[in-house]
Amino acid sequence: MSYVSAFIDDDEICIIERVNNERVIKHDKIEHVFYSLDQYGDYQTIFGDHCTKHVFDSRKEFYGAMRQYPSEHIFEHDVNPVFRYLSKNYDFDSVPTLNIAFYDIEVAFHEDTRYSNPDLAENEIISVAVYQSWTDTMFMIALPPPTMTMEECEAICEKVQIDTGAKCMMVSSEAELIKCFLLLIEDSDVISGWNSEAYDFKYIYNRITKILGKRYVKGLCIGGKEPKMKRVMNDKTKSFEEIYVPVGRVHLDYMNLYKKYTYTELSSYK
Repeated sequence: MSYVSAFIDDDEICIIERVNNERVIKHDKIEHVFYSLDQYGDYQTIFGDHCTKHVFDSRKEFYGAMRQYPSEHIFEHDVNPVFRYLSKNYDFDSVPTLNIAFYDIEVAFHEDTRYSNPDLAENEIISVAVYQSWTDTMFMIALPPPTMTMEECEAICEKVQIDTGAKCMMVSSEAELIKCFLLLIEDSDVISGWNSEAYDFKYIYNRITKILGKRYVKGLCIGGKEPKMKRVMNDKTKSFEEIYVPVGRVHLDYMNLYKKYTYTELSSYK
């Protein structure tokens, strides 16, 4: 048995599994653990010193008990409770079949706002493409250009579907387009795009907030949570910038993976 993702949800651990290709979400209590030096203890440190294990359900009791010991006499008090739970309850030799969605967005260009940056997200999202690994299907959703009628666009979509096998659809509003995107990734365990961490995901997050309202950003996560803001170093500008990380769903930037596992540096990654 293995898991897809896990996170702390208030005073519990939320674990997301995929069993027989179905998503299962369950909760379990958090165990707060530390070990203290004790010559009569049943456990040993890597140096052979005997220890006693202390387990608490309450964070308050956990920290209160730790204060009774010198800091050099306690061990493993800083281990993430999620990692401790997963190592205790799951088999790391097996991996479930993951539902992976690759996605890409296109954003409108305007003379005044040019190509809007993802922090401001001033311009509308005009198209989105999603490839679902579990259905082996490419989906393309777009808004009609101002110079074309809906009927003309739908005729092009029909030809694209015949020529490529992709599911191509036109919608009448950006709100509808975003809702379709959220439906397409709903059953995904992992989402990935090219430069998606710094651009696509942040842009979608900010456009959802502007167009649909903050409650809809929960559709980017699993378990009814909102994405978390995280500060990361931008290698190009050498400064920190904010990104958003989905909770319960894994987001992997394919460009970052390519840079990490391709051992030659390119002049451009466009």
